Amino acid sequence: MKLRIASMLICVSIGLTSVCQEEKAGKIKNGQEPTMKNVKYGPYERNVLNLWQAKSEKPTPVLIRIHGGGWTGGAKDEVLSEKDEYLDAGISVVSISYRLTNTDILPAPVYDAARALQFVRYKAKEWNLDKNRIALTGGSAGGCSSLWLALHDDMADPGNADPVLRESTKPTCIAVMSGQTCLDPEWIEKNIGPKGNKHRMIFLSFGAKSAEEMTENKDKYQKMIREFSPIFHVDKNDPPIYMEYGGGISTPAKDPNHGIHHGMYGIKLKEEADKVGLECQLKIKGYSESNYSSPLSFIKAKFSEVKVQENKGNL
Repeated sequence: MKLRIASMLICVSIGLTSVCQEEKAGKIKNGQEPTMKNVKYGPYERNVLNLWQAKSEKPTPVLIRIHGGGWTGGAKDEVLSEKDEYLDAGISVVSISYRLTNTDILPAPVYDAARALQFVRYKAKEWNLDKNRIALTGGSAGGCSSLWLALHDDMADPGNADPVLRESTKPTCIAVMSGQTCLDPEWIEKNIGPKGNKHRMIFLSFGAKSAEEMTENKDKYQKMIREFSPIFHVDKNDPPIYMEYGGGISTPAKDPNHGIHHGMYGIKLKEEADKVGLECQLKIKGYSESNYSSPLSFIKAKFSEVKVQENKGNL
């Protein structure tokens, strides 16, 4: 029987407590509805993603977008708009929602992003994607999540009963905007200024009422701060990074919004990357220029350096 809207494929993935629903849209045009909408990638309500498939007979590379909002708001895209350029370049696009720290503090947001990446790899053959050419992107908190996944040790668990969790959590490369690289209130005070600590992302992420509470109870929060601050995980074998920052790099930061998106996050991460020989492109107007004109040009270049795979194995 023909349906006006997409047929629904219902599947249960091992290890998931929720039913996986994939709504396949009918006629797809760039800038319109996703190819697949509200696909469940995990057991929680906000573990959903949208997929826009680039047209290709061969497996396509893919860009995964992690939305911003301080880990306290926001959601995945419903209409593609500016991401048409990726589809035109033959790159499929995924946009995810994830649990927020209003109700689920760290590690919820970054663990959800990790599982979404693993899920895309798990579905690569079915969705005609190249699991070895996956880029991450996002602004602000989405940038922080992308940086954390790129720099943190791979969390793949080859012996896990859930096949999704056997996949790699390391992207091929990342291109982020205004991403936070350190969540330590003392580091922020020193490098950005006190206004940076007034933004709720800094303390709500850890379940604290203020940055001052975190500083006064350093022993309680220090382990988590180091674990979820990307700057403490830099390694020479990590994937290439592209970062953009706007708003000026004057210190101290003018207000909480300036402080939470400050270019000093990128400057300090690049210093650490340069020490170990990790490629880190930093673009800040009036301060630093990248070798690449845009995130897309960087991602395309990094994808071109990876041998095209036939969806066999992990990275």
